[in-house]
Amino acid sequence: MSVVTIYLNYFLKCLLLFSLYFLTAQFGLTLNNVAGFATVVWMPSGIALAFLLIWGLQYWPGIFLAAVAINYYMGAPAIAAFGIGIGNTLEPFIGAYLLKRTDFHIQLDRVRDVLRLLFFSAVGSTIISATGGVLILWVFHIVSSLEVPSTWFVWWIGDAMGILTIAIPILIFNNKTDFLWNKVELLYLTVSLIGVGYMVFFLSENNIKSYFIIPLLIWAALRFPMQITILAILLISTIAIWATYMGIGPFHLATVSLSLLSLQLFIGIIIISTITLSATLTELKTANRGLKRSNDLEKQFLANMSHDIRTPMYGIMGMAELLEKTELNSEQQDWIQTIRSSANTLLVLLNDILDYSKIEAGKLNIQIEIVNIENILEEVTQLFTINPKNKKIKLEYFITESIPNEMLGDPTRIKQILTNLIGNALKFTERGKVTVIVSKEKESDNQYFVHFKVSDTGIGISEENQKSLFQPFMQANDSIRQTHGGTGLGLAISKELVKMMGGKIGLTSTLGVGSTFWFTIPFEKKHVFKEKSTGSVKEEGFLIAEKKLGRRILVAEDNPINRQVISQQLKILGYDEVQMVQDGVELLKCLKQQTFNLILLDCQMPKLDGYAAAKEIRRREGMGRHTFIIAMTANALLDDRATCLDIGMDDYIAKPIQMLELQLKLKKYLSIPLHRTNQSQLENPESLINFENLLAIYEGNKDAVNTLYKTFFIYLGESIEELKNAIKNNNKNDILSISHKNIGSSGTFGCHTITLIFKEIEKCAIENKFTKLNSIYEKLIKEYDKIKDFKL
Repeated sequence: MSVVTIYLNYFLKCLLLFSLYFLTAQFGLTLNNVAGFATVVWMPSGIALAFLLIWGLQYWPGIFLAAVAINYYMGAPAIAAFGIGIGNTLEPFIGAYLLKRTDFHIQLDRVRDVLRLLFFSAVGSTIISATGGVLILWVFHIVSSLEVPSTWFVWWIGDAMGILTIAIPILIFNNKTDFLWNKVELLYLTVSLIGVGYMVFFLSENNIKSYFIIPLLIWAALRFPMQITILAILLISTIAIWATYMGIGPFHLATVSLSLLSLQLFIGIIIISTITLSATLTELKTANRGLKRSNDLEKQFLANMSHDIRTPMYGIMGMAELLEKTELNSEQQDWIQTIRSSANTLLVLLNDILDYSKIEAGKLNIQIEIVNIENILEEVTQLFTINPKNKKIKLEYFITESIPNEMLGDPTRIKQILTNLIGNALKFTERGKVTVIVSKEKESDNQYFVHFKVSDTGIGISEENQKSLFQPFMQANDSIRQTHGGTGLGLAISKELVKMMGGKIGLTSTLGVGSTFWFTIPFEKKHVFKEKSTGSVKEEGFLIAEKKLGRRILVAEDNPINRQVISQQLKILGYDEVQMVQDGVELLKCLKQQTFNLILLDCQMPKLDGYAAAKEIRRREGMGRHTFIIAMTANALLDDRATCLDIGMDDYIAKPIQMLELQLKLKKYLSIPLHRTNQSQLENPESLINFENLLAIYEGNKDAVNTLYKTFFIYLGESIEELKNAIKNNNKNDILSISHKNIGSSGTFGCHTITLIFKEIEKCAIENKFTKLNSIYEKLIKEYDKIKDFKL
């Protein structure tokens, strides 16, 4: 920018400030001239302060020349006009200077900014201006000694009111708002302000009733941005001033001075109180948005960290696992065991840090599903069958007869707690055994209280060290960290998980003898029982599967190393009919040409990610087909699992993928025949239910499966009736609770259409779209009527 342009810009702004100051001063003095040069609201003081704060202190000449000109124009002697002009200029200049010396936000979005403006400008600088101006008037005999106090007060309060009613609106409107508001509600607020304002200021002479307007201003402050709030204040102030000018209303008193005083007091109170409240709310909203942004960044950081670390770890651990299956000498076997042990330790540390971060942020949720205790114990104990340290320890579990076969709880979190406790027991036990016992502690009408106990014959823990065990980053002593490693987070996480599930956790231990860690958790009843068994795990590793003929698997994975690892893992597990694609676009193209039993789907891929690909697959399939999809992702956050299931995937496996875990997942889904229907079969209940999974679990016992479905349909019917009442009353919490529970149960029983409808209901409730629920509920009733009489 050239020098000429800079000076021209400066001159034009000074000219604009001069014009605004001069015209508003002339208007104010003409409107209501009291004691020579004072008025109810001295607008020039507010204009001058606002523009010096917005443009800068260098524009003071425009104010000074306008102040001198208006005073001389109104009849003051030249010297007096010059002196008053200095005082009028110093007032906004001093106020703006002091505010700029502090951390002042001109948009007044914090309470401290409002208080600073009141202290430095509305009080401090106006006192200086009023004192200097009245002194000059007295010196030049424009006012008498007896008139000095009243003149000073009216001058000061007029300037203060100018800052409150003029400077504050200009500063607030100088800032663009990003808050949205309801236009219909704004119309209601405006009509209410005008109506109540008219009744209070034109139809009433009670001064107290004038403050009945404050609830409406609080409404404005609570529901709208500061710009709307200040307009509401100006609207009420205008109505009050107009009524007083007309000689009616609560502020029209015996004398002009008393009228002005009461009116100024009212306007000052509503401005200060309402703007302070609005600034408080704005500050809270800004802080909440900052906190949300911080939480989003933290979540993104954790997801990125998890993905970036787990992806190469998958390659390391997978290759080490495959290499172990080749012919190696004893020394090479030791090296491989060291690689796998180190990688597993790193993975445990990563999982602990992520879980604890989620717990602290309140992001960890409990997912209610069907729980089978025996299956959980079998999966957990199998994880410890490969023993890198070659300890001769017997690991066994026992389940009492009173434990039901199926209950409602969070199997993933129970498995996590048991894995932590059993892992600790094995870590600190050199010889002997580790025993897990599960028993029923008590029973209520709706719940079982199940007691888990993990006992070992290890080193034990002293009473002093027991007190700090469940604290984060705490271990029994420093030597344990040096010898065995770990973050000290495992027990702290287990404690929080048990607490979130409504249970309790504790331990008993004797130094040198062993320890017993226990926890008790309530489970909801399912009313289905099966005889229990005991299980014992030997040190023999996982079982290699036989050839899986006719089971076709499609793998979508963009990382070439990961494709190589999982291809070899599947080959070892006996799955030869495997096809690889590297992104979601290739996946969808492949599915158009071929049919697969199961898809292993990476969530993070170029062109089209796994989430979008899964949605498109489910859209294409509709009700006529259901291909099993297992998500593979290095983002080991709970939200990822929920997202995968919500969009229609069947399961979730976190990277790095262990071969045993992969084997269990594939066994779970590929033991089920590929289920197909055609359009002519859709009205047949058997074609709407994928019952093969439960039939396989109950080893072909149709009577047991029929009994199970009968119980489920009774439960589903009761839930639908409860949902009807919840929708009728717009009870969001009940709608979410009912739909969430039935998403899991209907999915377990293979009622995929019912599952999708409940997911749709849950989504509408979350988004407060209650008007759509009635039509969706009708669709639910129709689907329920089709399947409620199902029987094999």
